[in-house]
Amino acid sequence: MVDIADPRGFKSKRELQREVEAEPEPALPVFETEPVFDESEARACIIIIDNIPRVDAKKLEKLVSALRKKVFSYGGKLAIKELEIPMVDGLTAGYAVVEYESREHATIALEKLQGFKLDDKHTFVVNSMLDYERLEGISDRYVEPSEDEIRANMPPGMGENLKWWSYDGLGRDQFLIKYGDTISVKWNDSMQAPQTVFERQGWSRPSAARMYRGYPEVEWSPRGSYLAVFTDFAADFAGAVELWGSERNVCIRRFEHPNVVTMLFSPNEKYLITFAPNESKDPNVQGAVFWDVTTGRKLASEPDSSVSFVFSADDRFVCCPTTDGVYVYDMAALDLKKPKKIVIRDIGFFSMSPSAPILAAWVPEIGQSPARIVLVDIETQTDIRQKNLVCVVDDGTPLMKVMMFWQKSGDFLCVRVNRTTKAGKTIFANLELFRLRERDVPVETLRLDERVMHVAWEPVGRRLAVVHSATATSTTPDVSLYLMAPAKVELIKTLESKKTNALFWAPRGKFLIIAGTQPLTGRIEFWNVNDMKMMATDEHFQMNYIEWDPTGRYVATAACRNQVEHGFKIFSFDGRLLHEENRDAFHLLRWRPRPLSILTADQTKEIHRSLPVKSQEYDKIDYLRAQELDGETRSRRRALYAQFTQMHGEWAAHRERIAAERIARFGPGKSRIVTEEREVEVLLEEVIIHEE
Repeated sequence: MVDIADPRGFKSKRELQREVEAEPEPALPVFETEPVFDESEARACIIIIDNIPRVDAKKLEKLVSALRKKVFSYGGKLAIKELEIPMVDGLTAGYAVVEYESREHATIALEKLQGFKLDDKHTFVVNSMLDYERLEGISDRYVEPSEDEIRANMPPGMGENLKWWSYDGLGRDQFLIKYGDTISVKWNDSMQAPQTVFERQGWSRPSAARMYRGYPEVEWSPRGSYLAVFTDFAADFAGAVELWGSERNVCIRRFEHPNVVTMLFSPNEKYLITFAPNESKDPNVQGAVFWDVTTGRKLASEPDSSVSFVFSADDRFVCCPTTDGVYVYDMAALDLKKPKKIVIRDIGFFSMSPSAPILAAWVPEIGQSPARIVLVDIETQTDIRQKNLVCVVDDGTPLMKVMMFWQKSGDFLCVRVNRTTKAGKTIFANLELFRLRERDVPVETLRLDERVMHVAWEPVGRRLAVVHSATATSTTPDVSLYLMAPAKVELIKTLESKKTNALFWAPRGKFLIIAGTQPLTGRIEFWNVNDMKMMATDEHFQMNYIEWDPTGRYVATAACRNQVEHGFKIFSFDGRLLHEENRDAFHLLRWRPRPLSILTADQTKEIHRSLPVKSQEYDKIDYLRAQELDGETRSRRRALYAQFTQMHGEWAAHRERIAAERIARFGPGKSRIVTEEREVEVLLEEVIIHEE
C-alpha cells in the first residue's frame, strides 16, 4: 500500500479550521486606570518663534530644512517632533511653531534661541505655548492690582528705591569705609561725627587671587545705585558679585562667576563685566562674563580674562584692543564673534571720551613711520583727527610713558608725550591739547623743557594744572596753571617748589588740592584758583588716597593698608578739619557717587537765580539744627553730670558707712592698720680716684 501522507506535515483547511476553533481566545490587557493625556505637558513641549524670514512657497522647503537641522535642533542636540511655518497670502507668516519630544528640550530651545540672530534683519523672539495660554486668559477689563499683588509679582529689586539716599532732606552724602572684615556706610555731617547707616562684619569673603592682585573687595556702582560686594568660596557657589541697595540694604542681584576677582560697570550701570583668572586661556573657563544689570541675564562670555574692555559713555558700545586695531561690540545685540573692526595698525593703547563715542588711540613709532595720535568716531568708524609726532620716548616707565588725560566734560584731551632732541641727549615733554568741541578739532602743542609728572583738567571749565620738574626724582616740583583761551594756551601762574605729586580738582572746578601722597610727607594745600589764593594747609602722614565728595563741599584723605598710620580725615572745601578717625587694618574709603541731574537747563538757571534767597533759608535751617544739636549735647552732658553726682554720692555714703563700722569695731581714733617701725643700718663706701 502506498503511503500518501505529506512528509512536511501538510494540513488541510478543514483541519486548520478545527484547530483555530479549539484554541482559547487571547486575554485582552487589563489596565488598572485608563491612560490620561496631559494637555499641559504637551503644550509645554511647544514653542513659538517670531521674526522668521518671510519667503514664498518655492523657498519654504529649503527654509524649513535649514531651520530644522541647523537652528531649531541646536546642532542636532534637540529632538524635534513637528515643525510648522504657516503661510499667509503666499508668504510665510513670519513665525514658526515647533514641538519638541520632551519638555526639557523645549526649555533648552527657549533659552538658546531667545535673541538668536539669524542675520542682520532677523533676531528671534521665542515664547512658550503656555505663555500664550496665560495671555489669552487675561480679561479685557483692567482691574487695578493691589500693592501686595504688585510687590509679589515684581522681579527682585524692582520694588526698591535705589536712589533713596539722594532725597536726604539735609543734602548729605554717604561714604564707605572698610577696616578689618567690617564694611560700614556712613552719613557725612559737618555739624557732628559721621552717622552709621549700616555696618556689617564678614560681608565680603576675599579670594586669595583678589588679595594678591590688590583688587578692592567692595565698590560703588558709577551712579551710586548699587554697592557691589565680592563673595567667594561659600557653601553653594565658588564666587559671585552681589549688588546691594535700597534703604533696607537688600541684595538686588547676584552674578555667579567662579573665582571672580574684579569687575567693570558701564558708565550708566546698564551692564557689568566680571573677570576671573584664566592664564592658560582654557576655552571651557569663563574669563570675562557680560551681564545685564537690570534683568541679571548673562549676555556673553570670553575665555581670555586679560582683554581690556572699555565702555563708551552712553553704554552703547564696548571696545577692546587687538594686534591690528580695535574691536567694537554693540551692546544692544552683543555677539563677541561678530565685532565691528576699526583698523589701526600697531596700536599701543587707547582711551574713550567720558562724554561721547570717541576713541583716542596711540600708535608708537615703527621704522620710518612716525608716532601718531588718532581720534575716531566709533559710531561711524571715521577718523576725526590725526597728529603725527617724531623722536618720541616711551619705555613704559611712569614718567616716560605716553599718557592721555580727558577732561570730564569731554571738551578737551591732553596727551603727554616725552620727546628727545635729534641728538637724543635732551628729554622734554610735549602736551598735545585737542579741542574736541571746535570745528576740525584744532590741536595746540605746549612744550615744557622739563619732566611732566602729573596733569589734571578742571572738570567743568577751561583750566589745566600741570606738575613738572627738571628731574624725574624731584620732591619739590613746580605747579603751573594754564587757560585754554580761544586759539591759544595762556599761562595763569606757576607755583614754585611744592611738595606734591598729585592734583585734585573739585567736581565743579574753582578749588584745587595740591597734595603730596605717599611716599611724600602728606602735605595738603587748599587753593582757590579763581583768586589764586591758598586757603589752608594741613598734613596727613602716609596719606595715599584723596577724593572729593560729589558736591565739592568736602574732601576725604585716607591712609590705607599702611604699617604705621591707619585711618581717614574729612575736610571742608576750604581746608577746615571736620572729622578724624583712626582704624586698625584700614583698607579703603569711597564716597558714594550721585546720579545724573534730571534738571533742565532752564531749571538750573532758575535755581542759580534764586540761590541768594534760598541761602538765607538754608542758613536759618543750619542755625536751628546747630542749636538743636547743641541742646542735645548739653542734655547729654547734664545727664552725665547727674550720673557722676549720683555715683559720687553713693561712694561718699559707702565711705561714711565703712568709717562708722571701723569706729564701732576699733573705737574712736583707732584703726585696724598697724604701723611697724624698724631700724635699718646703712653702710656707705666712698671711693676716691686721684688723677695724675
